[in-house]
Amino acid sequence: MYAAAIVWNGVVAGIPEAEITEQLQRGLGSSVDGPALVRRLIERKQSLFADDPRFIFDVRTQQNGDRVHVMAASGLAR
Repeated sequence: MYAAAIVWNGVVAGIPEAEITEQLQRGLGSSVDGPALVRRLIERKQSLFADDPRFIFDVRTQQNGDRVHVMAASGLAR
């Protein structure tokens, strides 16, 4: 979820895909294909939420059996 929030905020801020990927890859290490993950998350943001300019400030998850409840705090920057 944190990776998704980093990508989302990068898109909202207009950060180039390469910079988002570099930042995210440092945190994920080499076990994850960072460029592919970033590309898929950017495509999802652009196709489903293109008009949503909010930044994500916090993300929390809670496991409830086989389901995960996601809570996110977001808002507009001035």
